[in-house]
Amino acid sequence: MAKIDEKYHKILQHILDNGFKYEDSNRKSIYRYQIPSYQIKHNFSDGFPAITTKKLYWKGVVGELLWFLRGELLPS
Repeated sequence: MAKIDEKYHKILQHILDNGFKYEDSNRKSIYRYQIPSYQIKHNFSDGFPAITTKKLYWKGVVGELLWFLRGELLPS
């Protein structure tokens, strides 16, 4: 398992263990667990930061990377 996957699973376990449950005000009878804030920092020397336990929309990743490398701004 990649290091980013380990970090991802660690935050999921943290949410399950320490998160608080609340009902979504827009969707009755739908409950969520959340924590106030959490941040994952990743070093690229550990590999590309893609979670391998979830599906990855590869075309979207490539498109966004190319957009970033071209230095384009968001359309206004």
